[in-house]
Amino acid sequence: MNAMKRGCWISSSASFIAIVSIVTGASTGPVSAQTLITLHSFSATSTNAAGISTNSDGTAPYWFTLSGDTIYGSAAAGGPLGYGLIFALKTDGSGFTNLHNFAGPPKDGADPADLVLSGNRLYGAARSGGSTGSGTLFALQTDGTGFTNLYQLSTNGFDWEGNVTTNHDGYSPVVGAVSSGNVLFGTALHGGPEGAGTIFGLDPAGNFTVLHAFSYLAFHVPPANADGAWPNGLILAGQTLYGTTQFGGNGGGNVYSIKTDGSAFQVLHDFSSTYPRSFPVAPVTISSNTLYGTTPTGGSAAVGFVFAVNTDGSGYQVLHNFGGNPDGGSPLAGLALSRNMLYGETLNGGASGYGTIFTARTDGSGYAILHNFNASDSDGTGPAGQVIVAGNVLYGTTGNVLFGTPPLGTLFKLLLAPESPPLTITTSNTNLVLTWPTNSVGYSLVAAPSLDSSTWGAVPAVPVITNGQSMAIIPLSGTQQFYRLTH
Repeated sequence: MNAMKRGCWISSSASFIAIVSIVTGASTGPVSAQTLITLHSFSATSTNAAGISTNSDGTAPYWFTLSGDTIYGSAAAGGPLGYGLIFALKTDGSGFTNLHNFAGPPKDGADPADLVLSGNRLYGAARSGGSTGSGTLFALQTDGTGFTNLYQLSTNGFDWEGNVTTNHDGYSPVVGAVSSGNVLFGTALHGGPEGAGTIFGLDPAGNFTVLHAFSYLAFHVPPANADGAWPNGLILAGQTLYGTTQFGGNGGGNVYSIKTDGSAFQVLHDFSSTYPRSFPVAPVTISSNTLYGTTPTGGSAAVGFVFAVNTDGSGYQVLHNFGGNPDGGSPLAGLALSRNMLYGETLNGGASGYGTIFTARTDGSGYAILHNFNASDSDGTGPAGQVIVAGNVLYGTTGNVLFGTPPLGTLFKLLLAPESPPLTITTSNTNLVLTWPTNSVGYSLVAAPSLDSSTWGAVPAVPVITNGQSMAIIPLSGTQQFYRLTH
């Protein structure tokens, strides 16, 4: 394990000096060289008599959700009928199951996108197909039964100049969240009254409501409007929805909020109109009153950045500028958050140019690559989907291997180094006092005279428990010692 160091000089008298350091693990910073396990490689396709690419398990598995030991996901294309599918898979890689195969237009839709789990029911959107071709909203049980088309988005038309495709509802939908009252919230990338997309809600009775229709986007350089255009996925926190738009605003897209009743739409941050523009394409992640997100372009090297902005629009900052090689570039998905660490994927860049898994603290420090994808490996290339962190495991997907050579996508898990509990040190007279949380099950206090020492050994002091902390009291000596917790 790579370690982060914190050190201090401690003096108990003018003639007696000890050098003491504490070594802690991932709780103070990210670590690299983790173990990646491919859970499922999506199979090669063949072309049927209708000219449609089909296979048994789908391709392009960008979206998934996790419940216990089961992963539920969508493959945007392929499958037995060629229009994508919904699948389930155990977190150990076993039990891959097709829950629903999409039949395409004019039936149940095509190109399934994000999934939201509520109880034992999965909600999602097919971004095209259905009777109008504008996409559908659907639900099914986690065992694959009870598939229902909840809503068919309205038929497309054109504005009076013939420049923008318009309709009432929008088209090419994705879902973002389900409220406690089972109202499904999502966005439509295009269409709507002004042709720039919509934010919508669908209640259990089937009532579809456009909460916000994005305004007409003037196609000049940069393409700008007041409220943004082409909305991506969104998240729900309390009674507020948060999301991003790819275009509009100043010309580089924006971050916005809106109440679940459609009121109080607010642009929280407008990305610059200066080239290279940002064009965010992923939803944001929230922690307390801060939103975190990524852009695939813009930044100092024009290959994207990680940003933060408060939910009231204040405090905007760029946390990390991607450089392409060696730290990755063009993140197309959002971030996962675990404690004070952010996790994500880049589509390309890294050591081999085929994408990375990365992590950084929420203040932007400690950026590290956890995995470099390589064309010669079997773990996939071009990671463009979401990641989920559960405990010490990160789950994610790749879109394809060798940019088209089968298998056409992978679903993987990355075993993260366990996080060491915080270890603190103080002095009391001629003693060192080391403390750590009592709930740090399985950890032991060890010491060594140097960081590269092979003689790490258990500290003989027996810890006592006081105020929820384990405490070890060690007499000061005149020799250097490093201390750490090991698992």
